[in-house]
Amino acid sequence: MAIELFDYQKTALSYLRLNDGFALFMDQGTGKTFPVLFRLEELARTGRIESALIVAPAAVCASWHDKLAKMDFGMQVNLSKIRMEIVSYDLLWRRKEYVDRVWDAVVLDESHYIKTPSTKRTKACLKVCSMAYYRYILTGTPMSNGHAWDMWSQMAAIDPVTDGRGCIYPRCFGGDSYYKWIERVAYMNQYHKPYKCRDLPAIQDTVAEHSFRLTKEEALTLPDKMPDEVIHV
Repeated sequence: MAIELFDYQKTALSYLRLNDGFALFMDQGTGKTFPVLFRLEELARTGRIESALIVAPAAVCASWHDKLAKMDFGMQVNLSKIRMEIVSYDLLWRRKEYVDRVWDAVVLDESHYIKTPSTKRTKACLKVCSMAYYRYILTGTPMSNGHAWDMWSQMAAIDPVTDGRGCIYPRCFGGDSYYKWIERVAYMNQYHKPYKCRDLPAIQDTVAEHSFRLTKEEALTLPDKMPDEVIHV
């Protein structure tokens, strides 16, 4: 049996092929998992990766296992030849064997989970991403309430640069620390918290260069059933 991707999923896969670090900001239900799995299988089949780490919320990890089981046999065999782990965000930062290991590819599902730079979860994710050659993130909600500062950590995950102290910053945002960047791009309130962006379009343009955005409305050919249910023999 073989999974057949929709045209917009093929577009997403093409972007992953063209970029070693990239974001799929696709609404829930548009099927962003399969393009990533197809990409990982290609990398495994061609010998470009020997390991891959997929990080997701605990409730979503089972879905990745389900999607893997629905891929055709040959693709499953190719992926079985590499070390591939699917772990939750909360497990990742607690386990040194994940954080200290160099993974060839890292995938962060529901990447808005790392929007807060100061958390242990975010720091662990940025560390593994900074050591990986291929870095992909996925979420349908990259920003909450238009808070563009939610993007700093997510962009650092796919386009990381490390300073001499081991701190990790997003290259595409000028390689600035979060606090230096936020003071430059946002207005701060009396508690020194950002409340409004100075130039939201500029941030959006930078994010757009590193991501593929798709809403359900834009997926005009979206049928009732998604690829995990439409399996062609």
